[in-house]
Amino acid sequence: MKNEELLQDAIGMIGDDLIADADDIDDADRRPRRPIIIRWSAVACACLAVIVCLGAILGGSKTPIEPWIPTGEPWRPETGDHVKEMSLEADILKDLFLTYLDGTNAYVKRYAPHIGALAVSPIPQTEYLPIYQEQYEEGDSEELEAFIQKYLAAANELYGYDVWEYKIEEDEDVYDSSYYLAELEQNDGSRLTFLSYGNELRFHNWPDYHDGRFQFRGEYISILGSDTDEQIKEKLSDLIAHVDRTLQKNYSDICIEKYYNDSRLSQVAIYLYNAEDTEPPEIFENYPIGSDYILLRFFTNNDVSIFDQDTSGEVFLRWMDYCEYENGKFSVIGKSRMLTLDEAEELLAKGYVFGGHSCKLCMAEQKKVDFTEYDAVSFEYVHGENGMVVPFYTFYKHLGASEYDKTGWMQEFAKTYVPAVEIEGLEEYFDMQAEKHK
Repeated sequence: MKNEELLQDAIGMIGDDLIADADDIDDADRRPRRPIIIRWSAVACACLAVIVCLGAILGGSKTPIEPWIPTGEPWRPETGDHVKEMSLEADILKDLFLTYLDGTNAYVKRYAPHIGALAVSPIPQTEYLPIYQEQYEEGDSEELEAFIQKYLAAANELYGYDVWEYKIEEDEDVYDSSYYLAELEQNDGSRLTFLSYGNELRFHNWPDYHDGRFQFRGEYISILGSDTDEQIKEKLSDLIAHVDRTLQKNYSDICIEKYYNDSRLSQVAIYLYNAEDTEPPEIFENYPIGSDYILLRFFTNNDVSIFDQDTSGEVFLRWMDYCEYENGKFSVIGKSRMLTLDEAEELLAKGYVFGGHSCKLCMAEQKKVDFTEYDAVSFEYVHGENGMVVPFYTFYKHLGASEYDKTGWMQEFAKTYVPAVEIEGLEEYFDMQAEKHK
């Protein structure tokens, strides 16, 4: 049946009685005109309802997807008159996403049981966003010596170690920057390491990989992948109190991050910190921008590089890392106008997007994903090799259940980045990239 015939039949379903009832109005009844309007409104609504339903049948649903946006108190950065407005050139993008092969994916794949586990950062409410510069400094052997003297006894108590002899040695990283470290080895093969790297001072345990599970009061510390944040906090309450007493700190805040691979939970990272000492945004995937924190990492009972458990599997504490910053890890070098979500969506529609590092071949072979009706939008800062820290919107598209998870629990998402501030020369930059990848 043709669409026109369907429409005529549908309108015919309204019925002559309803129309006649609306027309059959005596002159004496014309004074209160409101009922007449209501009756004709009923006819119009009936027509509209039928047409809308028919349109859905003929053309399919056109209702846009309502994207998930993380809730919570949005970040409102203080960028006053003392912070100068700066313009960002598109050339900085190659230091944020591109490798020496000049390749980047349009998106990266992420895995989680639901979108709320991935899109976690509320969108800031502000006119301007700060641009950060990470400070790279040489390590300092004298500062490390003082740090060891301050925390060696506490570290031994924290990990249940009994090591006291150490030697500070110098080494270089891949950027030819000097750093200093001291390693103290236990009889069982586990080690306590102190490190002065850039303007960070930290210590952590290297577990014995024959077992590697951390014990507290003679028992292993573990949580379940299915535990809620509140359940995790309750299970770790005694350990957190022990950390506070040992380090003479008072960590009032906790951030719990779960990481997934294509079929299961891979690890849980828990940060203990104080929000009042932390400069937003709290970037926990690498480290929070703050004064000090302690990081607890949980893995399965297998080798730390192998994860083999079901969806609610048990993960064990293997790593505790204490870090504090000297002289500020990051500095605000300027502010840029924040793009609205509508403006970011325009860039998304034009394909001005970034994914993870890749090569030209991977980029060319990557399956196309339509982000027009994305499932979630979040916000994060991206760290570049040049030390710049730049804000981006992150858009997510649900691709379906992971093909590697036979239970159907793990879901697969595409994640792409769109600048959250104005970038000059963006169109020319993408035209240039298109030429490179032909």
